[in-house]
Amino acid sequence: MPVYDYKCKSCGLKQDAYREISQRNRPLTCPNCKGKMFKTISIPVKDSWKPITLEHINVTGEGPLHFEKKKDLQRYCKENGLSSGALL
Repeated sequence: MPVYDYKCKSCGLKQDAYREISQRNRPLTCPNCKGKMFKTISIPVKDSWKPITLEHINVTGEGPLHFEKKKDLQRYCKENGLSSGALL
């Protein structure tokens, strides 16, 4: 199933969503403000990784997770039974 980028018209929250192609243009409900989120155009990037801190994930109770390399994120996900796409 494809991943699409959405942005809330009210609060500006950006979010990815796995959706069927037939559903891609239907707005989503923003989890932040309950406004409408619309599909945005994204530009594909060829595997450019920048260090990332995920503050919204706290699986192990350690606080925000920081990953310097993509393979570190992938290893963490594998060890904890998670999908890396779900974390981002």
